[in-house]
Amino acid sequence: MSSRPPVFFVFPSHRICELKRLELNAVTDPLTGLYNRRLFAETFEKELQSRARYGQPLGLVTLDLHRFKE
Repeated sequence: MSSRPPVFFVFPSHRICELKRLELNAVTDPLTGLYNRRLFAETFEKELQSRARYGQPLGLVTLDLHRFKE
């Protein structure tokens, strides 16, 4: 029985840049360029789990800007 060498696929560099751009667009607001709620939810969940695992406190400050988009 002969073993086959592993198969590797190399992405062209322009594809990697495109994927990074798409990933950034998925987590930022197009108007402000700020991170959006999707990234917050993912990051917050990971932090909650990490803090619970290590028994560390976690603080959260929220801010609501009235008529921010205007």
